[in-house]
Amino acid sequence: MSIQGVSGGNNFISGIKQNLKAQVAKLPITIETPDGFVDSFIKSTGGMEGWHQRGVLGLAAIATQPFIDLNNKNVDEETRKYSAIKTGVKILIGTGMGVLTRYLFGTALTKWPSFIAQSEKAFIKIPKEFNMDQAEDFKKGVSTFVGCIGTVISTFLIDKPLTNPVINASLKFFNVAEKPKQGAKK
Repeated sequence: MSIQGVSGGNNFISGIKQNLKAQVAKLPITIETPDGFVDSFIKSTGGMEGWHQRGVLGLAAIATQPFIDLNNKNVDEETRKYSAIKTGVKILIGTGMGVLTRYLFGTALTKWPSFIAQSEKAFIKIPKEFNMDQAEDFKKGVSTFVGCIGTVISTFLIDKPLTNPVINASLKFFNVAEKPKQGAKK
């Protein structure tokens, strides 16, 4: 692929957007939104930190996915319950640890004055030639990077070892068989 092909990516994306708009316009329903609603919503979420975003995604997941599992008519009731509990526990643990690690490693750590600053004593030094805006952007980038590292570490040290015992305890609490029959139909 040539450099020219890469720069043509905007035309490709614009084409997809136009095609999508044309397909949505053909639908027999209409969705009315106030002018600028979508743009203002996107801008309002831009100020959210990583841990806020993870919390919102987790809330959406816990509000929908277990109920989808419970209403899956392609499997028997015992499998539906098992699947809903397993999904719910994984979402709760993943969201809880995701929010906590993003907050601790990303937000709180980068606000600690000696962790990242424009001083010689800082653990991560912001280049002195950066103005205030550049320094803030640098801090946000470091916050995201450190938050990602913390999340990966916590996934293997906390999420994975914690998930199965909590699933098993939840199955016992709700009196659901630990391993439903494979491929069981209603």
